[in-house]
Amino acid sequence: MDGAVPRKRKAKHGGAGEASAPDLISRLPDCILGTIVSLLGTEDGARTAVLSRRWHPVWRSAPLNLDDGLQLYYDDDDRVQVVSQILAAHGGSTRRLAFRSLPLHSNASVYDAWFRLPQLDALQELVLHFPLVTGYHELPASALRFASSLRVLDIGSCNLPAAGWGPPAFPCLAHLALREVGVSEEPLQGMISDSPRIEVMMLDSNFGHRRLRLCLPRLRSLAVSVR
Repeated sequence: MDGAVPRKRKAKHGGAGEASAPDLISRLPDCILGTIVSLLGTEDGARTAVLSRRWHPVWRSAPLNLDDGLQLYYDDDDRVQVVSQILAAHGGSTRRLAFRSLPLHSNASVYDAWFRLPQLDALQELVLHFPLVTGYHELPASALRFASSLRVLDIGSCNLPAAGWGPPAFPCLAHLALREVGVSEEPLQGMISDSPRIEVMMLDSNFGHRRLRLCLPRLRSLAVSVR
């Protein structure tokens, strides 16, 4: 043997010598790809549509996670337009809605229209933190129509509906957070009593009630702050 070591053939275009690994993820069924995309944020989920033809329809059919990350320097009309366009363009169900930048007092009818959309029927997570502009305003009763499917409910800076609704049952609710929410004692007591699966609860500076009795066998974390 002459001790010579054969040189590896250089790949074309300056790439690696071996062929790239196959795209195994794209071979997964649509239902699994949809679950993967549903775990991403709104922007990242939408970006998957440009990966390849295989991924193009996945985002529109996957459960939507819509988290309003728009900054306050956008005006309300721009925020409403962006959210409405996303909800209209997405053909699948919605898993999570999170709104933090759009005031309630001047957009109650907009929120009500969004909450009534059929693609929200099986909503699992609802986060509503309203900017305080002119005080506390009443949450549209349509926001409570998701009670049977919600696993996370996080509401801040509003009043729960005062009339025309009974305390809704939340059979799947595991996480409840109420922050600066106005609600009387009886509806709040009924709401919590009919949520037997609550594991984490935060009651922060709420008003309209003076006492609350808890009987939650799965509760493992409780945070309470008074005004």
